[in-house]
Amino acid sequence: MNRTCRRHRWLCDLTGALMLAAPFANAANFTVTSLADSGSGSLRDVVAAAASGDSITISATGTLTLTSGEIPVTKALTITGPGSSALTISGGGVSRIFKVSVTTSGAADAPLTLSGVTLANGYATGTCPAPSTGSGGAIAATESLSLSDVAITSSYAARNGGGLAWALRRSGQSLTMSNVRIVGNSAGCPSATAGGVGGGLFAGYDTSVTSSATGTLSLTSVSALGNSAQRHGGGAAFAGPLTISGSGTRFNGNMARTGHGGAIYLAAPSVSTVGTPGLSLAT
Repeated sequence: MNRTCRRHRWLCDLTGALMLAAPFANAANFTVTSLADSGSGSLRDVVAAAASGDSITISATGTLTLTSGEIPVTKALTITGPGSSALTISGGGVSRIFKVSVTTSGAADAPLTLSGVTLANGYATGTCPAPSTGSGGAIAATESLSLSDVAITSSYAARNGGGLAWALRRSGQSLTMSNVRIVGNSAGCPSATAGGVGGGLFAGYDTSVTSSATGTLSLTSVSALGNSAQRHGGGAAFAGPLTISGSGTRFNGNMARTGHGGAIYLAAPSVSTVGTPGLSLAT
C-alpha cells in the first residue's frame, strides 16, 4: 500500500470502487416510441443502435408487428416494456420475434433481461419431418435470459420450443422466469421424426458446450397452459446439465401428441459427456 493509501484509505477504496464501476459508467438509456418495425424510435433500430450494457424502455403501447423478420439481440441489454397487458410484439405468424445470441464463437455471455411485454404469433420454420433448424417460435436464445411480466402466446416452432427455446452455450449461464405465462404454443412438424419437443418451453444445451458445463433454470409463478408438442413435453422439455427449480408454477391442459410428458419431459442428453437435468418444483 502506498503512502497516500496508508493516510487516506477511504480515498483509495473510493477510487477502486469507481474503477470497478467504470465499464458501466457510460451505459446509455434508449426509448422506443414507435410501433413501426423500422425507422426512428422503433424497437429494431434502437436495439441495433444500443451498445452492450445499455437499457431500452418501450413507451409505445398497442401491437408492434414485425415485417422484416426476427430482431437479433447480440449484446447484453435490458429491455423494459410498459406491461404485458399494454404491449404485444407479434411475429405475424411468419417469423420468430427475438434471436438472442452472440456473433463470435466462445464470446462471453451476453445476457438479455426482458420485462413487460407479450410476445405473440412467432414462427420458426424448418424442413419437415425432421428439421435441423427452427427452434424457439417467439424466442431462441443461447445467452442468459431473464423474463419478468412476460406472456408468450400462440407461437410455433418446427423443431423444439414452440414458445421459447433456450440452449446452454457456456457454463454458468441461466434462464430466469418470474410471472411468465406460456399459453397456446406448439412445437413439431406433423408426423415428426425429430424435434417436436417442448410445446411451450424447451431448455437444453448447445452441441459445443463442454462436458463440465452446468446451467441453472429458475421458474417462479410460471404458467404453461394449453401448449402442445408433436412428440415429447407438451408444456416443457428439459435436457442436458441443468439444475431446474421452481415455485408457484402451474402446468395445465398441455399435450404430448405422440410421445411422453404431457406436462413436463426430462430428456436424456444425446451427448454422453453431458450431464442429465435435475428438477425440483414446489407449490
